[in-house]
Amino acid sequence: MYVSLLPIYKKVPWKSIVLHPIIHPRFKFTCWLAAWQRFATADRLLKVGVQVPLECSFCNNAMETVEHLFSDCSVTKAFWTRSLIWLGYSRRIGDWKNELQWVNTQVKGTSGKRPLVSCVFATLVAVIWRERNKIRFEQGQLHVDKLGREISYHLHVRAQGRPSWKAALTLIDGVPSSRADIVHLNVKVVIE
Repeated sequence: MYVSLLPIYKKVPWKSIVLHPIIHPRFKFTCWLAAWQRFATADRLLKVGVQVPLECSFCNNAMETVEHLFSDCSVTKAFWTRSLIWLGYSRRIGDWKNELQWVNTQVKGTSGKRPLVSCVFATLVAVIWRERNKIRFEQGQLHVDKLGREISYHLHVRAQGRPSWKAALTLIDGVPSSRADIVHLNVKVVIE
């Protein structure tokens, strides 16, 4: 009886990412905001009448939207591509919805490096948003190698106590950043 009273909602394609138990709650929330496209990006702020610079904080080439920030921006796309290569995947980055769907299918798998993808993806989304805010509001700089080390460190810390991840972690080494992969445009990129 009780179940019949519950409303039926359509399933979202990113549910498994946000509900994955290994992802840090802070990163889950950030991913949830990104999936719903509820970040206070320039396009959304403009709609409510807040005047802000419209250019992307990383590339300065297009209006800042969630779609641009996480899939079209050359700087963040290069970093996501490098992270995928680091995990052993070679694929072309699609639009934001396709990336969410692809990561969601990876989350459902339990073999190999597939479970690591969701953790790296959620961490990457949170790190990109945090660095965007630092650049926009604190005149910060993008430290590519530092971000790569942070993602690698977070992945290894979250994997502690997960025997199924140990084999997958041995297949990856180093950090997901490379001097050759990051596009240098009008943003201050610091490579240490």
